[in-house]
Amino acid sequence: MIDPDEAERALIAAKGSIREAARALDVPRGALSKFVSGHHKLWEIALEAAERDLDRAEQIILDGMDSQDKLKRLEAAALILKGRFRGPR
Repeated sequence: MIDPDEAERALIAAKGSIREAARALDVPRGALSKFVSGHHKLWEIALEAAERDLDRAEQIILDGMDSQDKLKRLEAAALILKGRFRGPR
């Protein structure tokens, strides 16, 4: 049985990754995924943790756009363009 409090701590530590949290809890990924999907609070915690990391990554790229280093600006611009013009998969 998965303890909701332990699952919450593992999801926060794993930055929202079900796979990493399941590994930390020593439970199958599928079991944790099913457990989380049945617990609204845990689902929100996992999504929020993942969203925080995406926000940090976006800010790093945006900071690169303002860098004095031309290479950093070019790399940041390439990442932004790659993300925006990816097209259908």
